[in-house]
Amino acid sequence: IETSKLNFSGKCPQRQENIATTKLIQCGMAEKPENKVFCFEANPYIAKGGAKTYPGINIINKAVSNINGKVSLHIVDAEDENSGLSTVLDYEYTKNWRTIEVDCISMESYLNEHSEINSIDVLKIDVEGLNYEVLEGFGTKLGIVKSIQIESEFINYHEKHSFKDIVMFLYSMGFEMVDFTALYRQNDSLWIRRDLLNTVPIY
Repeated sequence: IETSKLNFSGKCPQRQENIATTKLIQCGMAEKPENKVFCFEANPYIAKGGAKTYPGINIINKAVSNINGKVSLHIVDAEDENSGLSTVLDYEYTKNWRTIEVDCISMESYLNEHSEINSIDVLKIDVEGLNYEVLEGFGTKLGIVKSIQIESEFINYHEKHSFKDIVMFLYSMGFEMVDFTALYRQNDSLWIRRDLLNTVPIY
């Protein structure tokens, strides 16, 4: 996919990233229609709109963590320019956000229920501080993931785990970091499963 052709506009960095990611997904599906995309979106309003706008993407209206059950989700009002933002963590800035109860599932549970998914080419994680719990929730199923793009936080606010914890966890699970970009308080990193490094072309 030629990312240079993916033009997008918008004042909000969060929206810009979401638009770019969506266009990458659409290009990937257009190039190979057999590709299947699964998107987990905890916010029911975003999930409903996404299902209508992108009917070719499997949108699952659930939060993802290392537990199964109900969780409280803090969401930004729809009229806010960063309306795609939500989190299950209690930050100082979420006190004035609306809170709703949503279903939560671990990826190990979901993949056990959907055994037809036996390989994941790309896993993208952007969960506002819950990265470690999402990864931990894969259990042994993390072994079917080939690559991971993850947005993490440098500075811990209310997260139980630091970026160093995430790095050590992924190394222990057989992944190598092949790209890293610092973004003020956050960072983006790209990981490839170690056994694929000699076969995956790096451009």
